[in-house]
This record gives sequence, structure tokens and C-alpha cells, in this order.
Amino acid sequence: MEIQPVRCLWACSQCYVVAVSSHDKPTYLFVNLTPEDSATALLDFMQLYIKSAKGNVVWKQFPEILQPAIFAQIPPLEV
Repeated sequence: MEIQPVRCLWACSQCYVVAVSSHDKPTYLFVNLTPEDSATALLDFMQLYIKSAKGNVVWKQFPEILQPAIFAQIPPLEV
């Protein structure tokens, strides 16, 4: 797992945007997060994501603070 900043996710009207992505797995986009409250929840979510063979995490398994913050689930590119 690698955490890296990116310059722009084209979500300028949203605060604290986080994308979780991996090769051959869907990308999850979370918006309007607060760093103080969401860091642990994001790490918990990423563990579910990593453990899932296809990267699909059931919404009910999302940490509670992330449930209203999910903006998109983008399917993986098929090459």
C-alpha cells in the first residue's frame, strides 16, 4: 500500500478528496472528509479493499464516517 499526494482530482468544489485505487480493482472516490476524523476510517477501508480479490467492498462494510463521503466507484479499465 502506498499513500501519495496528487495535484488534482477534479473535485474542486469538494473538501479533502481521497481516491483509493489499485490495478484491476475499482477506484473509490471519497469527498468532504476531515483529516482528524477520517484517517483511521480510510486505513480500515483500505484493509477491506486490499483483502478483497476484486476490490469490491460492500457499502455496509464501509466505516460509518465514510458512508456519506463516497462519491464514486469507478470500475477498473479492461485492457
